[in-house]
Amino acid sequence: MSELVQFVVIGVAKCGTTSLHEYLRQHPSISLPQRKETHFFIYNKASGGFPEVYNGREIKEYIDTEEDYLAEFEKKPTATIFGEVCPSYFYYPNAAENIYRYCPNAKILCILRNPIYRLYSEYTYAQLRKDGGGDKFTDESQSFRAVVQQIVDGTEDVLTRRRVETGFYTRYLTRYYHLFPKEQIKILLFDDLRFRPDELMNEITEFIGAKKFTYDVEMRFNSSGKARFFSMYSLLRKTGLKKFLRNKLSAKAYQNLRFAAEKYLLKAPPQIDPESRSMLQSIYENEILDLQELIGKDLSSWLV
Repeated sequence: MSELVQFVVIGVAKCGTTSLHEYLRQHPSISLPQRKETHFFIYNKASGGFPEVYNGREIKEYIDTEEDYLAEFEKKPTATIFGEVCPSYFYYPNAAENIYRYCPNAKILCILRNPIYRLYSEYTYAQLRKDGGGDKFTDESQSFRAVVQQIVDGTEDVLTRRRVETGFYTRYLTRYYHLFPKEQIKILLFDDLRFRPDELMNEITEFIGAKKFTYDVEMRFNSSGKARFFSMYSLLRKTGLKKFLRNKLSAKAYQNLRFAAEKYLLKAPPQIDPESRSMLQSIYENEILDLQELIGKDLSSWLV
C-alpha cells in the first residue's frame, strides 16, 4: 500500500506553520489538505483514536477516517507530492507512532522558535481570540508579567502549563528521533522564516523532493497581535467566512485576501517586558542547551 503522505510538518504552534502551509500550497507539485490541521494522525479510527480532551486542550474538528483524510487534499492535476501541516502532531503522544505506522518513509519537518517568544506569541494570540472569559491565560485583566509570575510560583492553570511545556521541545522531538532516521527529519528555525524565507523554502522544497520553485513569501499569516477592530475580527472568525473562502477561492486569491484582511485588522503587540523575559530564560535555559545537542544547531542567540 502506498503511503498517505510524503511529508508532515509537525509543528510547532506560533512558529510560522500557517505561513508554511500557505507557501507550500503555491507549489504546483505539492498537494496539502484544504484546511491546515486535520489531526488525522491523532484521531484516526484504525489506531483506536485519542480522547478529544488532552492536557487541557479540546480539539473539536478532526478527521478520523482514511477516506475523509484523502478527500481533504486539494485536487491538483500536477500534484505528485502530498503532505500536511499540523502542529498538534508535535506534542500529542500517539502522533509520531501513527505517522510512522502509515508513512514510515515520510519526511518530518519541524519549525522551532525561541520558547520565550513562542510563549509570548501564544499569550497575545489567546487574548486576541478570547470570547469574553476563559482561563487565566486568556483573561485580558491578566498581564503577561502576572502570568509569568504564576508560572514561576507554580500556580498557573492547566492550559498555561501546557503552553509552557510546549517550549520544552526536546521531550517531544525525541519521540520522532526514536522512530524515524535522522536523515528523514529536518529542523527549521523561525528566525530563518522571518529573515531569509526564500532560502528556507528552497531548503524545504529540496528536502521533500519537489522541484525548485519561486514562492511568494512576502505575505505572512496568522500572526499574533492586537485587533484594531476587535468586534469585526471576532465576527469574521465566528461566521466561518474564512473556511468558506478557502474552499471557494484559488490558493492565490485566498492568500491575497487573507493577508490583506489580517494586515488591516491586526497591529503588532507590544514587546515582551525585560523582567518576564529574564524569568522565562531561567526556566528554559537548560532545555535550550539540550535541544542544541539533539538537533545539531547553534541556538546561542536564544541564550542572550
